[in-house]
Amino acid sequence: MSVARRKFVMLAVLGIALSFASIPSANAGTRASHDKPTVTSADAPTSYKGWKVAHFGYSGGKSWSTGMLDASIPANRVAANFAPHTSAATPAAIGFNCTLGVDVVTYSAVALHSYTLETCTGAFKNQYTGAKFQHDNWNGWHDYTTATNSPTSTATSRGYNWNVGCNSGNDKNG
Repeated sequence: MSVARRKFVMLAVLGIALSFASIPSANAGTRASHDKPTVTSADAPTSYKGWKVAHFGYSGGKSWSTGMLDASIPANRVAANFAPHTSAATPAAIGFNCTLGVDVVTYSAVALHSYTLETCTGAFKNQYTGAKFQHDNWNGWHDYTTATNSPTSTATSRGYNWNVGCNSGNDKNG
């Protein structure tokens, strides 16, 4: 007898408030059949196996971003390696570099779990992460939870555990 397994992912969006501007959060208002994930502070990971990272920022008067990168490669975890460089002749503009790392989703019979690590440097005022779990029921990806935000922080680096209880397959999306 084979048992079908669902694929789960953690979607996360890093929100930044700059010292000179504000970037609104992207909070999807899609209905889901599960509660919001709970979020608690956590220490930095000891391994990045399976992690994905993305970087973004503002430098030299322009915004920039990367796609998803393999976080097990140390150089991929450093936003400055991907940030555009301004020439010495160009006056330095106020800017920032940010990294959002997302761990693979693990699950047991009672809960789904993931971890995020947010790091920002430069001219930012505070940061937070908005996240939700999604699953693939072989008919496309569906929200497993609604989105929720981590606490806002002025720290340059913050880690969070994200958890949601499993409810024995009562998901309306299958």
